[in-house]
Order: sequence, then C-alpha cells, then structure tokens
Amino acid sequence: MPQRGWWRRLFPELAVAAVHRDRASAWGWLNAERDNLRAVVELAARLEDDLAACRLVVALWSVYEPGKLFDDLIATTEAALQAARRLALPAVESLLLSQLTFPYHQRGQADEAYGIAVSALEAARRCGDPELQATAIEGWAWPAMPKAAPGKQSSASQESGAGRECRRLAPDRDREVSLGQGGAAERSRGSVDRG
Repeated sequence: MPQRGWWRRLFPELAVAAVHRDRASAWGWLNAERDNLRAVVELAARLEDDLAACRLVVALWSVYEPGKLFDDLIATTEAALQAARRLALPAVESLLLSQLTFPYHQRGQADEAYGIAVSALEAARRCGDPELQATAIEGWAWPAMPKAAPGKQSSASQESGAGRECRRLAPDRDREVSLGQGGAAERSRGSVDRG
C-alpha cells in the first residue's frame, strides 16, 4: 500500500514528499520520534482535531507497515478511526480499517483481521469506491492464499476468487494485489498513479 498514493487521493491538499533526499536521516528521525508521533496522533484525536489525526495515520502507514511497528500502527489507527467516523469520511475509514488488518494477520489473529476487513469493505461500499473495496478484500485474502516460494507466483493465487473480485472492482488499475506471504501477486490491466 505505500505506493498506491492514498494520501494524495484522500487528502490532495497535502504536500508529502514520496522520496526524501536523505532517506537514512529521515528514517532515523522517524524512528527516534516514534513515541512523539504516536502521542501527536492520539492527542489530535482526543482533542477532536480529526482531520490532522487521519492525515497523519495515512501518511505514517509507509513507516509503520514496512518497519513492522504494529503496536504504533494499531494505536494510531484506532485513534484515527474514531476521527474518521466523527468526520463521516467512509473512504478514510475503509482505508484505515484495511491497514489495520495487516498487524493482526502478522500476529496470527486471523479472526480479528477478518472482522476488521469486513468492516473495511462495508465502509468502502458506503462511499462506492471500487479501489477501496478491492483493498478491503485484499486485507482478508492476503494471509489465506497459498504460500509461494520467494520470487515465485502461486498458480492458485493467480486464479483466486479474491483476485478476480479485486480485478472486477478495480479493472482500470494496474495494481499489485498481495495475495500471500512469499510475494505471490496478481496484476490487473491498466495504469495507476504510483505515489
């Protein structure tokens, strides 16, 4: 999800640099300031600065997910979910819920992840966004798919029902849909703004 440009799509007024000139220093700063970033999100939500809480969590996904910072991801996402609901932003709610499925999958809590993914799909349907619907489906399909060896694509994942549903919902996107640990992926036809 880091390269799908959700922050650009959901918050086009934001100027978030996709690439930092000094990547190592930027990552070092983000890691050093983890506690403060988490506190800022939680404070923003508590003070009902809801848009700030949502924006921060959508932007921080690209830090939390690849770094496997699941405690931070869960805490900030839960705070931002309250904010998105107060703002009545089902698109943001759906994305946050989809993001929230990943730490639960990684921790082996499949039932919890599935329930969150169902809520993500419901929110995506409320806003009528096929890309968010496909992302929600990806959230529950990802761990259940057959595992392929690293660098290999599972033939079962190529023909999965979840993959077909993602293509049906977002046929105009050239997107990778992660469908299993070990790098199994599907591609649908078209193009996407990689942000």
